[in-house]
Amino acid sequence: MASTISVLDLPPEITSVIFLHCVLDECGPVRRSEEYGPERRFPTLSEELAPLLLGRICRRWRSIAWSTPELWTMVEVDCPLCIDDVVPHLERWLLRAGSLPLTLDIHYDALSHTSSDALLRLLQRHSARFQDLTLNITPPDDLFRNEMVGALPALKKFDLIGATIQYSGGLQDWDGTITAFKVAPKLRDVCFMNLSPSKIDLPWGQLTTFRAESITVAECLLVLSLAPGLVTCRFDSFHDASGPAAVPPLLHLKSLILQSEFNYSTDVLKHLTTPTLVHLDAGELELDIWSAFLTRSQCVLDRLAFTDDPAMYRPVTYRQYFDALPSLSELKVRQVGQSFYELFRLLKACPLFLPNLKSFTDGVDLYRPWHKNGAELAQLVIEMLEARRRGAADNTRLEKFDLHETRGFVGSSRLAERLRVLVDGGMKIHIEGSESWGR
Repeated sequence: MASTISVLDLPPEITSVIFLHCVLDECGPVRRSEEYGPERRFPTLSEELAPLLLGRICRRWRSIAWSTPELWTMVEVDCPLCIDDVVPHLERWLLRAGSLPLTLDIHYDALSHTSSDALLRLLQRHSARFQDLTLNITPPDDLFRNEMVGALPALKKFDLIGATIQYSGGLQDWDGTITAFKVAPKLRDVCFMNLSPSKIDLPWGQLTTFRAESITVAECLLVLSLAPGLVTCRFDSFHDASGPAAVPPLLHLKSLILQSEFNYSTDVLKHLTTPTLVHLDAGELELDIWSAFLTRSQCVLDRLAFTDDPAMYRPVTYRQYFDALPSLSELKVRQVGQSFYELFRLLKACPLFLPNLKSFTDGVDLYRPWHKNGAELAQLVIEMLEARRRGAADNTRLEKFDLHETRGFVGSSRLAERLRVLVDGGMKIHIEGSESWGR
């Protein structure tokens, strides 16, 4: 006869492990996008969610949860207007973590009706254990008073998010300088949003990862000059501004992402020398600046994403842009024009053109004109894929092809069959609308 065991009869060690999985399942990463990666989620002070919910089931579970420090090492706190209501709950939470490193995500509105001193004193008491800290604040007021923060010997990752520019009193409008994070010997990873790097003292020389949003070109260059040890760097929504541009060679930089609504990528690249760069994601690449950058850097790029300007790129220039990149294995092109189809012809006819290309992605472009001969273009694409699949070494064959914008394509059942042969042979192919070719 089978016996049953009540969940309440499990050993405390097993129950603790189950509790940890409850938190991990509830707060696991949410996939946001390929570019930005997973969005982090943390436990909150809500009694309707783990781990606080676990303590409401029974006295035994509450005792086990309260005495499991790993449950309390991460928390997201959204401070209301009355901060005094939050501080005692947060204090108890952090004390339950014992001596373990802490991950905090604090959303704080300094326009509250109560003083932030209680919150500041709490942060000071536990600052020696901060390992991963996110501060989303509006505006900074006295939250960065150096004497109120305390030592940061364990801090490795720091995200600082200020008020957006349209709100007055945000970090962009603040006249002070943040000095509270200047001494953090383990800090390597920093993210800014709506904050000028000139307004904060950091141990720039030891940083390896940096991301910023809503800063100027001059501030981008300032960061790169202050942090020569960066390995990965990303600038989003940056805009134009004049200023000094003396940037020493970036001898460790492997990944650089320059995302801007307007074409300011070249304003950054023309000042850079990046001999170890393997991944570049940029806007439009002016040929003169691009060629000078490659000649100066002598980098061996493996991944490249860029925005094609239909008025700038001519069929003859594609070889000029890519002939110096025989190492390229991944290529993504956004917002392309009619001349872009010449790239298919080069890939089909010239085995030595981008010989190591394994992945090709064509970004969606709502402005690309319809091709005057859609059947010819669809035929060209299939022939290019077939040419890139045969006659090359196994380790250099095209393995992935994404074509998102196919307005004007005229496919056929015969082309669809040839496409299926390629897919059956192991190539991962997505051509928008090709599902209808076999009809």
